[in-house]
Amino acid sequence: MSLCGKIEITMANEEKIITLFLVRHGESIYGEKKLCGWSDVPLSDRGREQTIGLAERLKDINFVKIVTSNMIRTIETAEIINRYHNLEIEVEPGIRELNYGLWEGKSREEIDKEFTDDYRRWKIDNSLAPTGGESALEVYTRSSMAIERIVKNTSGGNILIVAHKCVNRLFICGILGGDLRYYRRVGQDNCALNIIRYYGDSPVIERINDTGVIYG
Repeated sequence: MSLCGKIEITMANEEKIITLFLVRHGESIYGEKKLCGWSDVPLSDRGREQTIGLAERLKDINFVKIVTSNMIRTIETAEIINRYHNLEIEVEPGIRELNYGLWEGKSREEIDKEFTDDYRRWKIDNSLAPTGGESALEVYTRSSMAIERIVKNTSGGNILIVAHKCVNRLFICGILGGDLRYYRRVGQDNCALNIIRYYGDSPVIERINDTGVIYG
């Protein structure tokens, strides 16, 4: 075998492999009817049931790290999953949801009525932010940096990150190299499971929006 061949094999064997289990929290008491964002609301009863189901699916995974945003709904989700793992949960504010500012806690119908022009422009331009809030591009910058830092600071194994709808959509869209204007085309239901495997610095998406449900 050539010296070049030996070097290639050595590098492959030493390559760090990390599997990221990126999940969305269970349903909150706002459900999908109101924009939640930075409103720090807990899981609904249904959300807890969803999370128990997800915890069962993940109970045999050997996680080396569990990380959650600093919102009650993600912390609750992480705690329920962690019943099977007994790890110290790490809190990372950088992966919290998009801040909707004055739109927080309002339904889309209410926002369309009160902020008609701003809302319609916002839906097609991710550089815009709700009054007092932040844009999707700002969320992508802070959250993707936080997630990549978590991955970089892990030596190998399985990581669980509990985050939010916009955060997960944007991160997946970014890995795919897509135009971030279209991040809403990435499905992300409550307790959605996304699996991303890192081979060194190269991420490969293996699963997106897996809730264990097949829709007819």
